[in-house]
Amino acid sequence: MLLYFIRHGEPDYVNDTLTPYGILQAEETAKRLLTENMTHVYASPMGRAQLTAHIFADKAGLPVETLDWAHELGGESKTTFPDGKSKGMGIVSPVHFHSKENLAVPFDDAFDTIPGICDTEFKGRYRFITDGLDKLLSEHGYEREENGAYRLVCPEESHIAVFCHGAMIRSVVAHLLHIPYQYIASTFHEHHCGITLFRFEKIADETDEIVPQLLSFGDAGILYNLGVQHFYLTGEEI
Repeated sequence: MLLYFIRHGEPDYVNDTLTPYGILQAEETAKRLLTENMTHVYASPMGRAQLTAHIFADKAGLPVETLDWAHELGGESKTTFPDGKSKGMGIVSPVHFHSKENLAVPFDDAFDTIPGICDTEFKGRYRFITDGLDKLLSEHGYEREENGAYRLVCPEESHIAVFCHGAMIRSVVAHLLHIPYQYIASTFHEHHCGITLFRFEKIADETDEIVPQLLSFGDAGILYNLGVQHFYLTGEEI
């Protein structure tokens, strides 16, 4: 099974849709995804993710199913650390999360002990996202084990696309690869329409357990056709 997470195109946040440039990004990304033999398309309930999903799904002749857990993060990820001003966790200095004492914090303890994370409501939202993800994987034949691996209970050659949001994708990466969230919080960045791809494949014959493999993170190479390099370097559309 292949599991794709696609960030929405450049957003018009005020109207929760895509800018004209974001629509071009989504259309270019749809061309790429049409070569991937998708079997299922899911999307966050937010307008910018829905539009990005439908630009692809309408071309592919597939329905779009909505996932509540794939919604963009809101106030749950806001922290006032360290200056008393409200901000998303991703704005906190990476130096803080990558200090020696914070990098040493175990996976499960980060949500309760690291300033900039523990003072938010993110822990509950993280569990909501990961529970939803595991439910989706179960529906496609992969049951999560206590050790974080997955057991294949019903073979299925699915290629699944989930159109969603950057911060949500970081949560997915932490969960599937068991990477402590402080490693990811402010150092992983997804381009608009970037594609993050996981492969679920049995590697060794001596076990039925499968550990997801990350094949790409935030891949937006296809967008160079739109002059994306110029855009990200200068902020100017061409």
